[in-house]
Amino acid sequence: MQHPKSLVCATLLLATLTLSAGAEERMLAGTERGQPLIATGASDALSAPATVLNQMTHDARGLGPLGLATGAVRGGVRGAGQALKGGARMAIGMLDTLTDVLTGN
Repeated sequence: MQHPKSLVCATLLLATLTLSAGAEERMLAGTERGQPLIATGASDALSAPATVLNQMTHDARGLGPLGLATGAVRGGVRGAGQALKGGARMAIGMLDTLTDVLTGN
């Protein structure tokens, strides 16, 4: 029963973020709205694995073989954050599109 409550809370939070700001810059979304924001979010989410590899390469150059382990951990955290941010941007963009259709904008 916790999952539906969590889903409702997350939806309400995203709806609040979407509706609370007009043309100003919004948290996570910036000034983009609708389909361009969905495309930006998809780009962020799809490029997250490259973030892991870049961090592993960076750490391996600086720390040698130990850098592969630290780079995997640090890159994994950064990549997961980037993927979550991209997913949030896509969700906000979808809500923008939905609210524009419902309000006639």
